[in-house]
Amino acid sequence: MKYFVLLLISFLPWNSLSGQTIAGYEKQITEAYVEDRMSLWRGALTSIENQYSQQPSDSLLLYLTISQYGYIGYLMGEEKEDQAEQLLEKAEDNAEALQNTLHCSKAYAVKAGLIGYRIGLKTYKAPFLGRKGQNYIGEAMECDSLNPMAWMEKGNAYYHMPGMFGGSYEKATRYFGKAVRLFERRQDEFPKWLYLNALVWHGKALEADGKTSMARKTYQKALDVAPKFKWVKDELLPEVGE
Repeated sequence: MKYFVLLLISFLPWNSLSGQTIAGYEKQITEAYVEDRMSLWRGALTSIENQYSQQPSDSLLLYLTISQYGYIGYLMGEEKEDQAEQLLEKAEDNAEALQNTLHCSKAYAVKAGLIGYRIGLKTYKAPFLGRKGQNYIGEAMECDSLNPMAWMEKGNAYYHMPGMFGGSYEKATRYFGKAVRLFERRQDEFPKWLYLNALVWHGKALEADGKTSMARKTYQKALDVAPKFKWVKDELLPEVGE
């Protein structure tokens, strides 16, 4: 019965979580991701945090936590490690609060992703934290084996793991591909930027595995979905080999 109820809740579209406000945040964050206008994302985070402080709910906290997870990735890429760590601590607390709710699968998947950021900040902790991250992925799949976020994190683990420790671009390609297909099947349940991000990393894994033609097609697919996708249009697609 527990998992039947979880399944029903998991199929609620994002727009149903908190009226029209989620749709507004979703549009703003997707625009930020696609057009590389990250000040929009930061502004959305502030607004969501303010709304949550006045109208707390598990659904809004989940949306906030996933949005924090995405923004941390940007901060890490910009080498703003102090800011990343501050937001990482907030996101970890939020994900912890959600792991025993009906959103447990998504919460555990986020926790696995946050572990990846922790490894990025303190690489010497990789052997211990890596096992912890794999455990979180397992917990996410136990709650919902078809959660694309969980498969995305499984792909991330194999993509970033050194080969001597079991890393594999071939496995990463397989898991990212499954994440893409699941996002497409359940597109109303997840932010659009997560789907676009899955396409990008599927393409990067294909490229790393020597499948450049398939990588090009995957990048083109992302551009078909979001024609203004700056990262793909200006960098990934022009640079992929023939």
